[in-house]
Amino acid sequence: MAQPHATSARAQRGWAAAQAARWDLARDDWAAVCVANPDDAVAHFNLGFVLARLDRHEDALGCFESACRLDPRADRAWYGLGLSLAQLSRWDEALRAFEANAQLQPISPYGWTQVARMGRRLGQEATVRSALARLAEVDAAVAQAVHAELKLALPQTGGGRR
Repeated sequence: MAQPHATSARAQRGWAAAQAARWDLARDDWAAVCVANPDDAVAHFNLGFVLARLDRHEDALGCFESACRLDPRADRAWYGLGLSLAQLSRWDEALRAFEANAQLQPISPYGWTQVARMGRRLGQEATVRSALARLAEVDAAVAQAVHAELKLALPQTGGGRR
């Protein structure tokens, strides 16, 4: 969850409820904050996050989409959107959301990992290889783990086995 920009008591209560994993209360509070502040991208992201935690991914989509529209540089909103789309088996759209996240946070392994996973699911090996190459630049250990998870052969380097 993102720390709320809104200083309203309702936003603070929603934050506290989410921190305590009281998702139903957090949902109600963040929904009210979104109604009161329809242009607050953080509030929409937080409501989407809470809805996703409640396994209400279809509802979460609208929140994440609003957050992305209100603040196109909100990398977490793109990531949340991708996760909910993936939960709904909307792979092509999830890939695009994860690509947006990875471009906004190129030094984070999370987006590149999800781009590789979605690329694999869609049979887009060039996308997988590209994402894994970027991931290797960010975190070689994570890249190796994702290679293994996706059951890919590691690329040979100069010091490889013969």
